[in-house]
Amino acid sequence: MCSCWTIITSSQTKQGYTNQRIAREMCITVDTVKTHTKNIYEKLGVNNRTQAISLVIERGIL
Repeated sequence: MCSCWTIITSSQTKQGYTNQRIAREMCITVDTVKTHTKNIYEKLGVNNRTQAISLVIERGIL
């Protein structure tokens, strides 16, 4: 099961948000976004944003 943070970040990434914009909107640092993004990739077994978004859409998470 994906965490709420995973879903929110994936949604924002799907919308084309940059790490900087995600950080600004969530009131966290860019490094925190990068850490969470890396963790999301590991959970999903992917290597980049395109693969991650494709997979979460395929699985019906977004």
